[in-house]
Amino acid sequence: MWGGFFSRDLNMMNPMYSYKYQGLLSTSVPNPFYNALPSNIMPGVLGTEASVPLSNLLVPYPQYGSLTLWGWPGYQDHYYGLALSLSRPMAHGWTFLGTYNYSLQSHSKYYDDIATYNNDLQMFDRGYPRHNIRLSGTWQVPLGKGQQYLNHVPKVVDEIVGGWSTSQIFYWRSGDLPSFPTTGVICNPMQNIPAGYWFNPNCLVTAPPYTIATAPPYYEGFRGPRYWDVDSTFVKSFKMTERYNVEFRMEMYNMTNKFIPSDPNICGVTQCGSVAGQSTWVASDNYGRELQYSVRFHF
Repeated sequence: MWGGFFSRDLNMMNPMYSYKYQGLLSTSVPNPFYNALPSNIMPGVLGTEASVPLSNLLVPYPQYGSLTLWGWPGYQDHYYGLALSLSRPMAHGWTFLGTYNYSLQSHSKYYDDIATYNNDLQMFDRGYPRHNIRLSGTWQVPLGKGQQYLNHVPKVVDEIVGGWSTSQIFYWRSGDLPSFPTTGVICNPMQNIPAGYWFNPNCLVTAPPYTIATAPPYYEGFRGPRYWDVDSTFVKSFKMTERYNVEFRMEMYNMTNKFIPSDPNICGVTQCGSVAGQSTWVASDNYGRELQYSVRFHF
């Protein structure tokens, strides 16, 4: 399906059996379907094995094994947003465009396996940044022949100070909403945060087997690092004759060479050690400064 898909397991055992009986469900028991039907009607281990794990017999349709329905109804996507734009067309050698977007995006999702079994869909935040700002502009430096300043300088001087222009793009967005485990959370990780950490890693532990989820999948007040970037272009034109000129262009991506950290490691000290609750890598779309040059001949 274009844009993704949503499916439902129609042959799912009630997960409460696992939480109640735990390892007993793996006990091997006599198979009531053994040789009950020809293999062309009941293929697989359920028809050919004398004993099977008890869990295999507790699903709605044990003779089918895996049974998935694609395109299950009920899935929803919600988007609430505000978009503002301010622009100035090219005049007197400069132009500007500024945009701001606020968005709140959520989608339906099963909280855990119990909700999946009960087909209990809930709306959860997608975790995308709330705020996005983009500012861009172009400025033709008003120096040299035909410009506002230094219009009558000698040709040699004009070749140095004239023919310059620059374009800038500034991008800023707020942080992501990281996901937390829904089991093994023994306290609120947004409280008593140690210095140098994004959250309290001591609140996250490895949950014992067969632990029912009770913790929220995210904490609304907690956001990852903000991201910003500046891309710059500088252009110098050399006028050779009335018809011919040469353009030299230099483009810089992440012009400030700014380092943006990644989201912190969502794990506890017993799971990840000293890196829990800390950012230990670079943001996925943050690269070091990149430069490229080009020379263009106009005629």
